[in-house]
Amino acid sequence: MKNKKVVVRLTGGLGNQLHQYAYGLVLANKIQAEILFDKEFLVNYSKKLNITFRDIEINKFDIKVKFYKSILSNHFVLRLIKKLKFISSFLEAFKIKVITQYQQIDDLILNDTDFIYLDGIIGNYQDYKNDVDLIKSSLNVSPSFADMVEIVKGEIDTEDSVSIHVRRSDYLKEGSIHHILDMSYYQKAIEYFESTTENPVFYIFSDDRQFVEESFKGKNVRMIEYLGKNPDFFDFLAIKTCKHHIIANSTFSWWAAFLESVENRKTIAPSIFLKTEELDLKLTYPENWIIF
Repeated sequence: MKNKKVVVRLTGGLGNQLHQYAYGLVLANKIQAEILFDKEFLVNYSKKLNITFRDIEINKFDIKVKFYKSILSNHFVLRLIKKLKFISSFLEAFKIKVITQYQQIDDLILNDTDFIYLDGIIGNYQDYKNDVDLIKSSLNVSPSFADMVEIVKGEIDTEDSVSIHVRRSDYLKEGSIHHILDMSYYQKAIEYFESTTENPVFYIFSDDRQFVEESFKGKNVRMIEYLGKNPDFFDFLAIKTCKHHIIANSTFSWWAAFLESVENRKTIAPSIFLKTEELDLKLTYPENWIIF
């Protein structure tokens, strides 16, 4: 068994957890460490801190999930470590490094460390652009969702399928830092595919059905209503199954588009993600994605 360990503290929804996993996986692979997952924030602290509850999503993929728990699992201990720098220095003397703010993976590889704890760190595409095959090969859908995969394939029945992801509900809440994409973005993206693709069929996925019905009225789009368990994961798999994509400013559709492996695919992505932060396009998106 490897002596070195990389612990990934899971936070957020499916897209965020996938970014956390990818960052941890690439780091663990480069330093020859075992990767573990800390689920305590999801199962305990999201409720205490009145944060939208998110389930453990990473186990929807066929990966070996080993959980970890220690004093570092305590949310308030981590906040204390972040605030008092001398604690980090003390831990580093024992080859323990707690990462509470994003750092490039290459910077961490150079450290002589046996134990790295990643506090909900979300990586950038640039961190794992050279390890795409490693990531994709490790993220096969769990066999327990085989029936759902077959249903998705039965619904997405066209060679020129284009997914459209519209995310609004949580972005409309007071205090949200996410930019709300307007119809001009989607209209421009739809027109692009209509002019470059022979027979595009648009499949739309959204958490705001009323907005979609009103705003996309008269357009050649299809909505798939899945009434079974795990409807969000159904949408993820359906987006992933489409040949082309119009993603939202959401890590959810980012990952669905990224994991899809169809040749000659085209993905359109927004140039704005957050209200409070300018997007570095070179860090955020694969080079062949089209930015509107």
